Amino acid sequence: MPTPPDPLPPPEPFVAPTAMVVPAARPHIPNYCVKTGELPADGSAAGTAGTTVPYSVMWNARENCYGESAGEKTPTTVTAKVRVNWSQSTTFTVFARGYAFWSGGKIRRRLPMKCPWDYELYLSQLDFSKLGADAGVDAASAGWPSAEWIEYTSTFAVRPYDLKSDALTDTAGSELCRYVTRSRKYNYKERRINPGQLLFADGQPSMVPSFVPFVGSEVEYLWHMVPANAINFAAISAAMGKVNNAVFDTSSFFGERPIGGPFAAETLLFVGFSNKWNTYPMSNGKQAFDIPFLFRENPAGWNVFPKPDGTLSAVTLRGTAQKVYQLTNFMSLFTARA
Repeated sequence: MPTPPDPLPPPEPFVAPTAMVVPAARPHIPNYCVKTGELPADGSAAGTAGTTVPYSVMWNARENCYGESAGEKTPTTVTAKVRVNWSQSTTFTVFARGYAFWSGGKIRRRLPMKCPWDYELYLSQLDFSKLGADAGVDAASAGWPSAEWIEYTSTFAVRPYDLKSDALTDTAGSELCRYVTRSRKYNYKERRINPGQLLFADGQPSMVPSFVPFVGSEVEYLWHMVPANAINFAAISAAMGKVNNAVFDTSSFFGERPIGGPFAAETLLFVGFSNKWNTYPMSNGKQAFDIPFLFRENPAGWNVFPKPDGTLSAVTLRGTAQKVYQLTNFMSLFTARA
């Protein structure tokens, strides 16, 4: 018969340290709220004008109620559990994701929900997590089951463009200050010149057409989430094949410009679009487009040509004061239709 193990020694008596504060017991709650907020919900059929949707940010140390992700070259994302009343869940999902609409000749935007911890992060993904506190059958929905609340896994991330309010955009006078990303590709180009403008080493002119080099670039302005009924097709048609009549993209209010600039008058030529327009439904069910405006930049100016002596000079069509490339205001491309 095996020898029984020695009995465990008695536990040492507990001695509370001096001035020990014993916290009050917290009731056992599977999830409890750590932050509340009010999401504006006005100006749309999805919500009653002037109302807000209350929400709660939930926490449970034993569940994945919060998460962060970041890398050396990837932006920070934050994930949280957000709970709203069942009766307001549809309105919440519309306004939390944000959308745009046309009104009175302007684009109005409901900006997406901001991260509850006030980082410059905005809602990028909303996924159902769970329902709670079954409230029985909803008689108003012909027997459709109901609940007291619904919880969403909400992911917040940095947007690649500025998000500004309608009021700030009205001050800037153009949508160029928000929902626009910029990119630029430099390239080597050649411009044709007439015979006789180049000389050989012995001083004799070259009597064949020649070319002079210059460095230009292609500049793309991608305007995001433009409501289909707000696109200013008249302005697009009027600007095609023309150059900017004034310095373009100059205001610091338009945010950081990773493409350089601003661009001097007559140096940008609007040539159309760099790709197909991406289209998708917004949270309010309406169609929107991402419009990729494409410009070609000539730092010397598109209405400047080399003279016989090689110097550059502004030109007009012979017998008129009309410039080769007509001028227009490119700000009109980033405004809604009237």
